[in-house]
Amino acid sequence: PKKPQICFLKNMQWKFGMKSQLKWFKYNIKKYSLNGNYTPGKALNFGVGKAKNILVIDDSEDIHYLLEVFFEDGPESTNAVYCKSLKDGLKLIRENHQFWDVVFTDLNIGHEKGEDLLFTIGRENLRGKMKIIAMSAMIDEAKRMELINIGFNDAVSKNFDQAIINALIKY
Repeated sequence: PKKPQICFLKNMQWKFGMKSQLKWFKYNIKKYSLNGNYTPGKALNFGVGKAKNILVIDDSEDIHYLLEVFFEDGPESTNAVYCKSLKDGLKLIRENHQFWDVVFTDLNIGHEKGEDLLFTIGRENLRGKMKIIAMSAMIDEAKRMELINIGFNDAVSKNFDQAIINALIKY
């Protein structure tokens, strides 16, 4: 199998800012789709078979880098986009919520709360097939169960285990 692919958008927001990234994203979606319209999975999928489209929402570039390494070394082909705020992540989800397979979101990004993203996605019927995984510095079993009960698919502590991240992407 071909090595996992990281989306060509992965570092755009660090160079140009989120507004430029969205503009570039919309332009290239049309450029790379077969009929000029956005087709989920086609514009960003350069690997063999269907790549997993992953959105990572976290204000730490270290977390972005660590997950990028995990995605590159993992068994699944992935296209990953990284955001530093819940507002930017929600904007990408609203653009086409059916595109995303997995969303990893930090529970605390400045004054924003990951739970608010989950509730907004539910309220606006944007959930579709996407799995939403909560990330936090410390998640014990009780907190994990609480997060699953409010609607997250799972929750992981930021002392990441690559095998767990790979399993969350795969299923």
